[in-house]
Amino acid sequence: MNVRCPNCKKVFNPNNEQEKFLMYAIEKKQALAMIECAECYKDVPINPMNLMSFEPKKDKVLTDEYDGKSCPVCKEGILSFIDHEKEKFWGCGECGNVWFSKQDLEKEF
Repeated sequence: MNVRCPNCKKVFNPNNEQEKFLMYAIEKKQALAMIECAECYKDVPINPMNLMSFEPKKDKVLTDEYDGKSCPVCKEGILSFIDHEKEKFWGCGECGNVWFSKQDLEKEF
């Protein structure tokens, strides 16, 4: 199993604990999971449903003002904008909160 870090853009193999966590997330069809990159050692948001892509996606230009900001609920997590094939949303990997509309997210701030 290979994982591409959205922070440093390097591909790494998750350790046994991370692999079990990602397999569980895939089984549950989760679209957001936070794991530590083995290359840059940062906690990064991963889309478990898109791990099998061996070719990294082209980097998107961040146009969303909330992507990378602190979570308004738990204050410890970081918001990530997930642009999934079927749905788009903001999520916090620390507390698990998800917002499907920008209006709902803005209400939290």
